[in-house]
Amino acid sequence: MKVHFYEVKDCTYDMVQGIPAIFAPEGVDTETLQRHFFIQTMDGRWFHYLTREEYYYLMSFSGSDEVVFSFDRPVTNYYPPNYMPYAQNNAQDENKANTMCGISLGLIGLGFLISSVAPALTFPCWIAALVLMIIVRVNHPQNTFGKVLMIIYIVFGVLFFIGILLAMAACGMITGEILDSCNNIPG
Repeated sequence: MKVHFYEVKDCTYDMVQGIPAIFAPEGVDTETLQRHFFIQTMDGRWFHYLTREEYYYLMSFSGSDEVVFSFDRPVTNYYPPNYMPYAQNNAQDENKANTMCGISLGLIGLGFLISSVAPALTFPCWIAALVLMIIVRVNHPQNTFGKVLMIIYIVFGVLFFIGILLAMAACGMITGEILDSCNNIPG
């Protein structure tokens, strides 16, 4: 595939460290290459990392075509047909993520409610809530409810940890007082 990248003609397509790039032929002046954001390798070859739009534009051609990038037809916001950019979540995915977040929040509340009746079920409810929140954050990273829920759970976890430390310190002080008073008993 021959690629004509603006003023740099007869480029070739290849990958550089797993990233799509085009390589300039020998003989192109350095100023032109630098103007079009080409980078020189250690062996003296010049290449340009393709942006997402440039890559999709390039891939829309077959292997025998000549691909022309020109100022007359700028390649901006070019995506193949039926492509959904990463930042655009469809409504069904958003609803699914929000439902999972609601269930996660409900499990946290349920853990608090049943803590006096069945304390052994409190931590499993909280762990299930955390797992649901993590699933939302991994599968739907742009979901706002998931982001807020993650922050709430982190704050809750820090406060819970501080509470445990304070309870342990109080128990240690009480135990120390009891031991001191036992030592003062005449025997």
